[in-house]
Amino acid sequence: MEYCHETIPTFSGLLLASQSPRRRQLLALLGIPFRSVCPVVEEETRADESPAALVARLSREKARAALVTLTAEERPFILACDTTVSLDGESVGKPEDADQATAMLHRLRSRPHAVFTAVTLLDAGSERMETVVARTDVYMPPFGNQVVEYIAAVDENQNRLGEIRAAYKDNIDEKAYEEMRTFRNPFSTTHYYIFFILLAAIILHINGVVITEVKEKNAIVSAMITGKKYFKSRPVDTDE
Repeated sequence: MEYCHETIPTFSGLLLASQSPRRRQLLALLGIPFRSVCPVVEEETRADESPAALVARLSREKARAALVTLTAEERPFILACDTTVSLDGESVGKPEDADQATAMLHRLRSRPHAVFTAVTLLDAGSERMETVVARTDVYMPPFGNQVVEYIAAVDENQNRLGEIRAAYKDNIDEKAYEEMRTFRNPFSTTHYYIFFILLAAIILHINGVVITEVKEKNAIVSAMITGKKYFKSRPVDTDE
């Protein structure tokens, strides 16, 4: 078992047992003071182990691994997490390079899959531990090969696959986004006004039909509903 950790002074707050920059960012955004270690545990799936059971076990193992890094005086709460993607009930491992990321995205696109995340909280003082598991169902759109290649691009400076997250604008190119909006505005405006023009035309047509029905009593409305037109008297053009 390996560890990578920060130098931790004696403290009794929260210890985050995770390598994820995103999890550290979330705690920082919440204003929760914490320190972090990143214990590395074997993440192999056991025989007949479900995705939910896998993440629960690994999060507990990470919490226990972080516990042994503490001194006798340190008694924080330890927060550990693990996440996996499940496709057709099978856990999909984390990609280690661009080729694996590309293969993973090809498997996931145009299909629903589930993301399982386990969170374990361990009290270092009493060693009491609680674990919860959450499932999120996700659908990947049918994006093309160029999108796959872009997302899967990984080097020492970027990891686009790891950057994908819903409802965040952190990774948007603001200049490109504004250029896209400028290009799109004339079409959006045209679509907006055409919608109301067509709506007005439909309302005028319905009003015309109703007014004609009331004035002429020519059964237009009943014909629209039943497909049959009823006349109160014999039409003139049928008289012989």
